[in-house]
Amino acid sequence: MNKFSLNFLSIFILFLFLSFNTNVNAQSKCNGDCQDGFGIYTWESGNKYIGNWVNGNREGQGCMKWKEGTTYSGSFKNNQLDGYGTCIWASGNKYVGEWKYDKQDGKGVYFYKDGTKKAGTWSNGEYLSSDFKSGCISGDCDNGWGTWVWDYAGDWSGDKYIGNWKGGERSGKGTYFYASGSNYNGYFKGNKINGEGTYNWANGEKYTGTWVDAKRNGYGAYYDSDGIIDKGNFVDNVFQGSSNNNVNNNVKVNNNQPTTGCITGDCTNGYGTYVWKSGEKYEGYWVADKRTGQGSNNYANGDVYKGAWKDDQQNGYGTYTFTTGDKYSGTYVNHRRNGYGTYNFKDGRKYAGYWKDDTYDGQGTFYYTDGTTKSGTWSNGTYVGAAKNTYNESKTGCVSGNCDDGYGVWVFASGEKYEGYWQNNMRNGEGTNNYKTGSTYVGTWKDDKKHGYGNYTYKPTSSYESYMGNYSNDKMNGQGTLKNRNGEKYVGSFKDDMYDGEGTLYNADGTVQSAGIWKDDKFIGASEDNYGCVTGNCKTGTGTYVFQTGAKYIGSWSNGKYNGQGTYFYASGDKYIGTFKDNMREGQGTYTFAIDNRKYVGEWKNDKYDGEGTMYYSNGTNKGGTWKNGEYIGETKITNSAPSLTWLSPEYFSSTTSSQKYSIKVCVESKTPVKKAEVYVNNVLQINDATRGFNVVTSACDYTIEKEVSLASGENKIKIIVQNSDGTTTSDIRTITYTSSNTEKRLALVIGNANYATAPLKNPTNDANAIGAELKKLGFEVMLFTNISQMEMKKQIRNFGEKLATDKGIGLFYYAGHGLQVNGENFLVPVDANIQKEQDVEFEALNLSRVMGEMDYAQNTMNIVILDACRNNPFTKGPRSVSIIGLATTTAPQGTYIAYSTAPGSVAADGSANNGLYTQELLKSIAKPGIKIEDVFKQVRTSVYEKSNKAQVPWENSSIFGDFYFVK
Repeated sequence: MNKFSLNFLSIFILFLFLSFNTNVNAQSKCNGDCQDGFGIYTWESGNKYIGNWVNGNREGQGCMKWKEGTTYSGSFKNNQLDGYGTCIWASGNKYVGEWKYDKQDGKGVYFYKDGTKKAGTWSNGEYLSSDFKSGCISGDCDNGWGTWVWDYAGDWSGDKYIGNWKGGERSGKGTYFYASGSNYNGYFKGNKINGEGTYNWANGEKYTGTWVDAKRNGYGAYYDSDGIIDKGNFVDNVFQGSSNNNVNNNVKVNNNQPTTGCITGDCTNGYGTYVWKSGEKYEGYWVADKRTGQGSNNYANGDVYKGAWKDDQQNGYGTYTFTTGDKYSGTYVNHRRNGYGTYNFKDGRKYAGYWKDDTYDGQGTFYYTDGTTKSGTWSNGTYVGAAKNTYNESKTGCVSGNCDDGYGVWVFASGEKYEGYWQNNMRNGEGTNNYKTGSTYVGTWKDDKKHGYGNYTYKPTSSYESYMGNYSNDKMNGQGTLKNRNGEKYVGSFKDDMYDGEGTLYNADGTVQSAGIWKDDKFIGASEDNYGCVTGNCKTGTGTYVFQTGAKYIGSWSNGKYNGQGTYFYASGDKYIGTFKDNMREGQGTYTFAIDNRKYVGEWKNDKYDGEGTMYYSNGTNKGGTWKNGEYIGETKITNSAPSLTWLSPEYFSSTTSSQKYSIKVCVESKTPVKKAEVYVNNVLQINDATRGFNVVTSACDYTIEKEVSLASGENKIKIIVQNSDGTTTSDIRTITYTSSNTEKRLALVIGNANYATAPLKNPTNDANAIGAELKKLGFEVMLFTNISQMEMKKQIRNFGEKLATDKGIGLFYYAGHGLQVNGENFLVPVDANIQKEQDVEFEALNLSRVMGEMDYAQNTMNIVILDACRNNPFTKGPRSVSIIGLATTTAPQGTYIAYSTAPGSVAADGSANNGLYTQELLKSIAKPGIKIEDVFKQVRTSVYEKSNKAQVPWENSSIFGDFYFVK
């Protein structure tokens, strides 16, 4: 086929689109949501579209069927074939590949019905060259992110995968395009679809939900080509219907009315309202197409639930109001009343106490209308008798459920009892704790401490009655209400269990005793030290203002109002970085939502989205174009203009660093080629050829400037000037304050474990002591521990993280001892570990991610992790040998340097001298002055390699941008 005939096919496709676009009339029909959602549109002509819609346009994945027999399955944009897709003509010919503006454009293959084909590059519907590549065409298809294209022979002819790889297999998040026209976007494991994901069939059918080994298993929503929805539980691809008789949340409907489906907002990842055909209606937050977060659900029978959701199930605290007049307020677990709650009957009766699977179970009190009560122990809805002292039961530990990573009940030796969620063998999430004293706490936990919102009921002998509010690190912190038994009540701010901040103390009769600012439980009246302008000039200048709600503004002021560049931190956790005018968001700015990580980047007017902007969603999609008065209008017509610049790093207007070299990144949107890009530091041109090395990192960026600049001591004001044929744009200024690491605090946690019951080691105690002593000489504050248990390791790692978060500066973690890896995750082995089989490792050892998580939490300048932890496999002689060798690779978060004593999957020598071989050589190099950290470990690697007769090769992973010296 020549160029003319191929181009004719493209024109024919375009003609088909024009023909059905002009035939929309009263006889056309929409089944589902053809405005913003999933819908089926059938034209009077017989043409039919099944797929996603945005603002009334075919957008995203879909299937177009023409009445004459041609079908297209793939990506659409603004009603046109755009992206990756498969078109099969009625003649039998087929094209698989990339499209743009309804024409073949990019890489693709055209199959003729006679069996021949043309594979290569296409442009504007014309075949250009046969430069088609197969195999791993870009990235890392072994252990990383890469793109693989199967050659056009065999069963997988023409398939394409873009995503994460592990060990040469598809593993993690990715997108698979099938030559048939189907596609899948979601998670993989072992080359199979596993986890959450969306599969779009070539015929327009769609499933969004959970997968196990490429089969629909778990909760999901299936849309067939006629608009029928199966929403609920699936087992091996078979729809099971509703698994919960409490509500009608799993329904099978035919959405043939525009008033059903997602009628407003974002019902995928955001805040939206969804109406089912049955009449059920939900308004609230969504994550991955499921009700997750706070929301209100009106059921078809008239019942109403307001509260917390997770994965389409009532999970957490909520209030359920029945049409009968009954009402329940308390905790839910997987759609059932579990934990502590109060049930009020319409006739005045009430039960307050513990529940299990919708029945009274545990300690509770039933209040009757005649004033009598029945208090004690309940089981399966039946009163057993007066309360017994269950705290002296002989059975302790995890008495039911999963107390490692799940939901379980734990009885402590002291008599304390906890029922709720666990993570890493510690109380994490929602849970109820009964203390032996008679006190009760119902609320949120973090690492075995009350952390978040909760309700604490004090023991009967306490002068306090109850506290309801926020906790942090086991203490009342933030907003809350504390009631005294004498009737007094304090409502306001707390700090470390004391009245601190803005608050009001009420007398028993409701009158105000004291209202204003409190400090350490004492009323001190008004105080600018706590709220108001805490630093700088909040009239005309630059200053920081803290509000009593917990919100904070940092930036420019004029006439006592926010004017110019600034950052506003909302009490909800939301954040805005951009320009203000008279206390309102005005101009260019970025707003990040805490609840679902949505982000709007663009123009504002009168505190609302207004102008050009893009909303980025956590699932990777975005909606870009023109906004008016907070509402999305549509895509922007492409017109040439000066470049648009958005800072990606640094994100804030002001930041600090201890690195003399600093990496900056700016997104450039330009419809015409960029002619010039310059980087200025303190008004001095530092980079005048910033266009070299342009690349694209997001769909919203035409180019990305990513350069390293040199900083002077003190403040460095950085700006970028970019020019195209239509004009010149100057970025706003980012101020980076450079403080040499020599003046920053240094904190190190050093652990050495040697005294194992099985396979003890000779040197880790010596190694830890020697490293600790050397680090002290280098200016580090050292937390040194040897031969410690799992519980002690957890405790000290947490203490390290808290101190690092306070001190900032440089953090260093050193570990010597046994280390193992399971399923690609690294574990450090405490001396009390009892590991008999591979499954014991996660329970008995400590995941390295705990250390990395504490460092991430600290948000400090830079972190160093040194692991001399791969000495040998200590558990090969137990009842079941643990065949695990070495540690796995660990990605270094930004600003982190990770050093291993040996390469991934290998073992290191314990050494015959006083120290292990690796630490022995590290001690020699770390104290040498004027050597960068990379060169220090390069010297160590060379020495160890030579002295081990080439058997041991140390390995490093780095994501630091500046230079660090142990000794300058």
